[in-house]
Amino acid sequence: MEMPTLFIGQKLIYLKKTESTNSFAIQLIENNPEKVMDGMIISAEQQTAGKGQFNRKWISNPGENLTFSLILKPSFLRPEKLFYLNKCICVSITETINAFAMNSCIKWPNDIYVSDKKICGILIENKIKNQQIEFCVAGIGINVNQTVFPEDITATSLKIETGKNIPKDSVLQVFCSKFEKNYLKLKQDIKHFDNVYLQKLKGVNKWQQFRVKNLTASLLIKGVDELGHLITQDQNGNIQKWLSGELQWINEP
Repeated sequence: MEMPTLFIGQKLIYLKKTESTNSFAIQLIENNPEKVMDGMIISAEQQTAGKGQFNRKWISNPGENLTFSLILKPSFLRPEKLFYLNKCICVSITETINAFAMNSCIKWPNDIYVSDKKICGILIENKIKNQQIEFCVAGIGINVNQTVFPEDITATSLKIETGKNIPKDSVLQVFCSKFEKNYLKLKQDIKHFDNVYLQKLKGVNKWQQFRVKNLTASLLIKGVDELGHLITQDQNGNIQKWLSGELQWINEP
Protein backbone atom coordinates (compact mmCIF):
# COMPACT_ATOMS: atom_id res chain seq x y z
CA MET A 1 0.00 0.00 0.00
CA GLU A 2 1.40 3.39 -0.99
CA MET A 3 1.01 6.14 1.59
CA PRO A 4 0.66 9.80 0.51
CA THR A 5 2.91 10.88 3.38
CA LEU A 6 6.49 11.72 4.30
CA PHE A 7 6.80 9.35 7.26
CA ILE A 8 3.46 8.40 8.83
CA GLY A 9 2.66 4.85 7.72
CA GLN A 10 5.71 4.59 5.47
CA LYS A 11 6.76 1.62 7.59
CA LEU A 12 3.78 -0.73 7.84
CA ILE A 13 3.66 -4.18 9.41
CA TYR A 14 0.59 -6.16 8.38
CA LEU A 15 -0.60 -9.08 10.51
CA LYS A 16 -3.33 -11.56 9.68
CA LYS A 17 -3.96 -12.27 13.35
CA THR A 18 -2.60 -11.05 16.68
CA GLU A 19 -3.78 -10.69 20.26
CA SER A 20 -3.48 -6.90 20.20
CA THR A 21 -1.68 -4.53 17.86
CA ASN A 22 -0.76 -2.36 20.86
CA SER A 23 0.82 -5.32 22.64
CA PHE A 24 2.67 -6.30 19.45
CA ALA A 25 3.95 -2.74 19.02
CA ILE A 26 5.13 -2.46 22.63
CA GLN A 27 6.93 -5.81 22.43
CA LEU A 28 8.61 -4.67 19.21
CA ILE A 29 9.78 -1.46 20.87
CA GLU A 30 11.13 -3.32 23.90
CA ASN A 31 12.78 -6.20 22.02
CA ASN A 32 13.88 -4.60 18.73
CA PRO A 33 14.04 -0.83 19.25
CA GLU A 34 16.38 -0.42 16.27
CA LYS A 35 13.55 -1.56 13.97
CA VAL A 36 11.07 1.00 15.28
CA MET A 37 10.48 4.21 13.35
CA ASP A 38 8.48 7.31 14.23
CA GLY A 39 5.15 6.97 12.44
CA MET A 40 5.33 3.18 12.11
CA ILE A 41 2.00 1.33 11.88
CA ILE A 42 1.05 -2.19 12.97
CA SER A 43 -2.20 -3.28 11.29
CA ALA A 44 -4.11 -6.52 11.84
CA GLU A 45 -7.01 -8.24 10.14
CA GLN A 46 -8.00 -9.83 13.43
CA GLN A 47 -7.30 -9.10 17.09
CA THR A 48 -8.09 -11.89 19.53
CA ALA A 49 -7.66 -9.72 22.63
CA GLY A 50 -8.14 -6.15 21.44
CA LYS A 51 -8.03 -3.61 24.25
CA GLY A 52 -10.09 -0.54 25.02
CA GLN A 53 -9.98 1.94 27.86
CA PHE A 54 -10.06 0.63 31.45
CA ASN A 55 -9.22 -2.91 30.22
CA ARG A 56 -12.48 -3.16 28.30
CA LYS A 57 -12.46 -5.65 25.45
CA TRP A 58 -12.56 -4.18 21.94
CA ILE A 59 -14.95 -6.22 19.79
CA SER A 60 -14.35 -6.21 16.03
CA ASN A 61 -15.35 -8.73 13.38
CA PRO A 62 -12.28 -10.17 11.60
CA GLY A 63 -11.55 -8.53 8.26
CA GLU A 64 -14.36 -5.98 8.41
CA ASN A 65 -12.77 -3.11 10.30
CA LEU A 66 -9.55 -1.14 10.48
CA THR A 67 -7.58 -2.05 13.61
CA PHE A 68 -4.06 -0.70 13.92
CA SER A 69 -1.50 0.85 16.23
CA LEU A 70 0.55 3.94 15.47
CA ILE A 71 3.99 4.26 17.06
CA LEU A 72 5.16 7.80 17.78
CA LYS A 73 8.21 9.36 19.38
CA PRO A 74 6.94 12.84 20.32
CA SER A 75 10.11 14.02 22.04
CA PHE A 76 9.04 17.63 21.39
CA LEU A 77 6.20 17.23 23.94
CA ARG A 78 6.65 17.47 27.68
CA PRO A 79 4.87 14.68 29.60
CA GLU A 80 2.34 17.12 31.07
CA LYS A 81 1.33 18.10 27.53
CA LEU A 82 0.59 14.55 26.37
CA PHE A 83 -3.15 15.14 26.08
CA TYR A 84 -2.41 17.37 23.11
CA LEU A 85 -1.34 14.25 21.24
CA ASN A 86 -4.71 12.75 22.12
CA LYS A 87 -6.38 15.87 20.74
CA CYS A 88 -4.33 15.67 17.54
CA ILE A 89 -5.24 12.01 16.98
CA CYS A 90 -8.94 12.55 17.71
CA VAL A 91 -9.14 15.55 15.38
CA SER A 92 -7.38 13.56 12.64
CA ILE A 93 -9.85 10.69 12.95
CA THR A 94 -12.87 12.99 12.77
CA GLU A 95 -11.37 14.52 9.61
CA THR A 96 -10.88 11.01 8.23
CA ILE A 97 -14.47 9.99 8.98
CA ASN A 98 -15.77 13.26 7.54
CA ALA A 99 -13.87 12.58 4.31
CA PHE A 100 -16.44 9.85 3.73
CA ALA A 101 -19.32 12.37 4.00
CA MET A 102 -20.27 12.01 7.65
CA ASN A 103 -20.42 14.49 10.51
CA SER A 104 -18.40 12.95 13.34
CA CYS A 105 -17.58 14.29 16.78
CA ILE A 106 -15.31 13.52 19.73
CA LYS A 107 -16.87 12.03 22.84
CA TRP A 108 -14.57 12.88 25.74
CA PRO A 109 -11.99 11.68 26.28
CA ASN A 110 -11.22 9.84 23.03
CA ASP A 111 -14.11 8.06 21.34
CA ILE A 112 -15.40 9.14 17.94
CA TYR A 113 -19.15 9.21 17.33
CA VAL A 114 -21.48 9.55 14.36
CA SER A 115 -25.23 9.97 14.88
CA ASP A 116 -24.87 9.30 18.63
CA LYS A 117 -23.23 5.95 17.88
CA LYS A 118 -19.61 4.95 18.39
CA ILE A 119 -17.60 4.50 15.21
CA CYS A 120 -14.05 4.57 16.58
CA GLY A 121 -12.19 3.91 19.82
CA ILE A 122 -8.67 4.93 20.78
CA LEU A 123 -6.28 3.59 23.41
CA ILE A 124 -2.99 5.44 23.91
CA GLU A 125 -0.19 3.86 25.93
CA ASN A 126 2.94 5.82 26.80
CA LYS A 127 6.41 5.17 28.16
CA ILE A 128 7.96 8.05 30.07
CA LYS A 129 11.47 7.93 31.50
CA ASN A 130 13.35 10.71 33.28
CA GLN A 131 10.61 13.19 32.39
CA GLN A 132 11.04 12.38 28.70
CA ILE A 133 8.48 10.69 26.46
CA GLU A 134 10.25 7.69 24.95
CA PHE A 135 7.33 6.53 22.84
CA CYS A 136 3.55 6.52 22.49
CA VAL A 137 1.49 3.71 21.00
CA ALA A 138 -1.95 4.76 19.80
CA GLY A 139 -4.28 1.84 19.23
CA ILE A 140 -7.10 2.82 16.87
CA GLY A 141 -10.14 0.82 15.85
CA ILE A 142 -12.41 2.26 13.14
CA ASN A 143 -15.64 0.43 12.27
CA VAL A 144 -15.52 0.26 8.49
CA ASN A 145 -17.67 -2.52 7.00
CA GLN A 146 -19.18 -4.23 10.04
CA THR A 147 -22.98 -3.99 10.06
CA VAL A 148 -23.98 -6.24 12.98
CA PHE A 149 -22.91 -5.44 16.54
CA PRO A 150 -23.70 -7.01 19.91
CA GLU A 151 -27.02 -5.83 21.32
CA ASP A 152 -25.40 -4.14 24.31
CA ILE A 153 -23.20 -1.92 22.10
CA THR A 154 -24.49 1.24 20.42
CA ALA A 155 -22.21 1.38 17.41
CA THR A 156 -22.14 2.26 13.74
CA SER A 157 -19.73 1.95 10.82
CA LEU A 158 -18.79 3.67 7.59
CA LYS A 159 -20.82 1.10 5.67
CA ILE A 160 -23.93 1.61 7.81
CA GLU A 161 -23.69 5.38 7.43
CA THR A 162 -22.93 5.46 3.69
CA GLY A 163 -24.60 2.27 2.47
CA LYS A 164 -21.37 1.36 0.68
CA ASN A 165 -18.45 -1.01 1.20
CA ILE A 166 -15.43 1.15 1.96
CA PRO A 167 -11.90 -0.15 1.20
CA LYS A 168 -10.03 -0.28 4.50
CA ASP A 169 -6.77 0.67 2.78
CA SER A 170 -8.40 3.90 1.61
CA VAL A 171 -9.43 4.77 5.16
CA LEU A 172 -5.90 4.14 6.44
CA GLN A 173 -4.38 6.26 3.66
CA VAL A 174 -6.71 9.16 4.43
CA PHE A 175 -5.96 8.90 8.15
CA CYS A 176 -2.18 8.86 7.61
CA SER A 177 -2.40 11.94 5.40
CA LYS A 178 -4.64 13.85 7.82
CA PHE A 179 -2.64 12.86 10.88
CA GLU A 180 0.75 13.72 9.39
CA LYS A 181 -0.46 17.23 8.57
CA ASN A 182 -1.84 17.66 12.09
CA TYR A 183 1.18 16.07 13.79
CA LEU A 184 3.51 18.52 12.05
CA LYS A 185 1.18 21.33 13.11
CA LEU A 186 1.32 20.02 16.68
CA LYS A 187 5.09 20.40 16.65
CA GLN A 188 4.74 24.05 15.64
CA ASP A 189 1.72 25.19 17.65
CA ILE A 190 0.09 22.86 20.18
CA LYS A 191 -2.44 25.52 21.22
CA HIS A 192 -3.95 25.28 17.74
CA PHE A 193 -5.67 22.08 18.86
CA ASP A 194 -7.50 23.67 21.80
CA ASN A 195 -10.16 25.29 19.62
CA VAL A 196 -10.17 22.58 16.95
CA TYR A 197 -10.78 19.86 19.54
CA LEU A 198 -13.41 21.96 21.31
CA GLN A 199 -15.32 22.57 18.07
CA LYS A 200 -15.60 18.81 17.56
CA LEU A 201 -16.40 17.94 21.20
CA LYS A 202 -19.70 16.15 21.69
CA GLY A 203 -22.12 17.95 24.01
CA VAL A 204 -20.06 21.11 24.51
CA ASN A 205 -22.13 23.95 26.00
CA LYS A 206 -25.00 21.52 26.57
CA TRP A 207 -26.39 19.86 29.67
CA GLN A 208 -25.57 16.16 29.81
CA GLN A 209 -26.50 13.38 32.20
CA PHE A 210 -23.61 11.64 33.95
CA ARG A 211 -23.23 8.98 36.59
CA VAL A 212 -20.88 10.08 39.38
CA LYS A 213 -20.21 7.13 41.68
CA ASN A 214 -23.77 5.96 42.42
CA LEU A 215 -25.47 9.28 41.71
CA THR A 216 -26.89 10.87 38.57
CA ALA A 217 -25.79 14.42 37.83
CA SER A 218 -26.82 16.95 35.19
CA LEU A 219 -23.71 18.87 34.14
CA LEU A 220 -22.98 21.56 31.57
CA ILE A 221 -19.91 20.68 29.50
CA LYS A 222 -17.63 23.71 29.30
CA GLY A 223 -14.54 22.19 27.70
CA VAL A 224 -11.38 20.17 28.32
CA ASP A 225 -8.19 21.52 29.89
CA GLU A 226 -4.65 20.83 28.67
CA LEU A 227 -4.28 17.88 31.06
CA GLY A 228 -7.38 16.21 29.62
CA HIS A 229 -9.79 16.98 32.47
CA LEU A 230 -13.41 17.50 31.43
CA ILE A 231 -14.56 20.92 32.68
CA THR A 232 -18.21 21.06 33.77
CA GLN A 233 -20.59 23.38 35.57
CA ASP A 234 -23.30 22.10 37.88
CA GLN A 235 -26.75 23.61 38.36
CA ASN A 236 -25.45 25.79 41.20
CA GLY A 237 -22.81 27.33 38.96
CA ASN A 238 -19.88 25.42 40.47
CA ILE A 239 -17.04 24.61 38.06
CA GLN A 240 -15.54 21.12 38.36
CA LYS A 241 -12.80 19.19 36.60
CA TRP A 242 -12.96 15.45 36.06
CA LEU A 243 -10.47 12.75 35.18
CA SER A 244 -11.38 10.07 32.69
CA GLY A 245 -13.07 7.30 34.66
CA GLU A 246 -14.55 9.59 37.33
CA LEU A 247 -17.62 10.28 35.19
CA GLN A 248 -19.72 7.90 33.14
CA TRP A 249 -22.04 9.16 30.44
CA ILE A 250 -25.59 7.93 31.01
CA ASN A 251 -26.44 5.23 28.45
CA GLU A 252 -22.74 5.00 27.56
CA PRO A 253 -22.18 2.02 25.22
